Amino acid sequence: MTIQIITDGGSDLPIEMRDSWRIKVIPLYIHLDNEQIRSEDVTIEDFATRLENSKEIPTTSAAGPYEYYKVFKEIPKDKPIIHFSVSNGVSSAYKHALMAKNMLIEDDPDRQIEIINTESASSGMI
Repeated sequence: MTIQIITDGGSDLPIEMRDSWRIKVIPLYIHLDNEQIRSEDVTIEDFATRLENSKEIPTTSAAGPYEYYKVFKEIPKDKPIIHFSVSNGVSSAYKHALMAKNMLIEDDPDRQIEIINTESASSGMI
C-alpha cells in the first residue's frame, strides 16, 4: 500500500524532492502590491526583489478549506493520505486542512486521512 503525502507551501520543499516522492503541495498565498502570489509560483530571489521594490509590507494567507478538500478528494479512495501542515500557531492552514478532512469524511466515511500539525514553518515539517 502506498500513502499520499500532501503538504502546504510553507514546507519549502525542493522541487526534486516533491517530484521524486510525488508529494502534492497546497499553496499558501502572498499578498503584495495588490497582487496575490501562489507560494509555488515565486522563488526566494524573486520574492526578495519584489519586496525590495515594494512600499508595502506583504501579508500571507492559507488556501481555503475547499481548496484543501479538492486536493484531498482527487486522491484515489484506496490510498491513505497524510497531510503535513504548517504550524497552527502561524497560519490558519492547519484549521482549513482539518475542515477539509471533515468534509471528505462526510462524503466518504471510509477515507483514511490524517492531518499533522508540524508546529514548524519550513522544510523541517516533513
